[in-house]
Amino acid sequence: ACTAACAKLLKLDEHQTIMALGMAGSMSGGLIHNFGTMTKPLHAGLVGRDGVTAVQLAQMGMTAGDQVVEHPFGFANVVLGEGIYDLDHMADNLGKPFRTQDALMIKKYPCCGGNHAMLDSLFSLMRDNNFTYDDVANAEIDQSYFSVVMLYQEPDDELKGKFSAKYNVAAALVDGEVGIDTFTEDKIAEHNDNNTMDKVRTRVMAKSEELLTESEKGLKVKITLKDGRVFEHTTARADILGSQKNPWGMDAIKEKFQDNVSRVLSPDGTARAMETWENIPELTDVAEAIKSTLVASK
Repeated sequence: ACTAACAKLLKLDEHQTIMALGMAGSMSGGLIHNFGTMTKPLHAGLVGRDGVTAVQLAQMGMTAGDQVVEHPFGFANVVLGEGIYDLDHMADNLGKPFRTQDALMIKKYPCCGGNHAMLDSLFSLMRDNNFTYDDVANAEIDQSYFSVVMLYQEPDDELKGKFSAKYNVAAALVDGEVGIDTFTEDKIAEHNDNNTMDKVRTRVMAKSEELLTESEKGLKVKITLKDGRVFEHTTARADILGSQKNPWGMDAIKEKFQDNVSRVLSPDGTARAMETWENIPELTDVAEAIKSTLVASK
């Protein structure tokens, strides 16, 4: 996607675009095994860098295979597996709509997106029913059989905590929020020392059960209080806060931006950065926006 976008921006011709996509095919890939480590965000960075690099090299005449998807040893066979895709219909829905039109979002919480629907459900229950961690007997969360937030049941560092459903639920119940400070060594140690995750149970759904319940529409959060009351809530992934169907407002986005930037910039630097990014459509060079958030601007 990055390569295709850059090819369009730099006005590559058809041959150059094919060469760029061919190179990008050999640069692609990331392992779920690396989720919960410093390499996870590196995946996204490499995608951006390599997409730009592939386009620049193609522009200079570097060659690559011209059948990167459909060749017997191309991307589709290697990544998807022979016989489980249909080349004739692979692009039928391209641009109907483009994914960025309905899937681009600004994250509410600084953790794996697989946790967001669950957290939205939990905070909704906490607001509507006025309970805290001390009131809870147990919390049960449904999880997909292939969910990446099942990777770490009891995380021992902050990066693993971002990919732990149990930790996110426990932190939300205890602290009443999930933010940058949720994912620090001290906070992880605090929750482990206090055994806060013991109240959280995960129920892994069978593949057949997911098909029957259409779980892609949302996974259930069930809270049982010590007084016997039971509350349940389900939030569809398409409806999470920050999604295009449920935007959480420019004021909230500004607040998040300020909280992030103020950790490395002075108050004046933070104010300048906010003003610059608010007016980004009027900038003649995007480098101005990037420079406004550099620590050197402090």
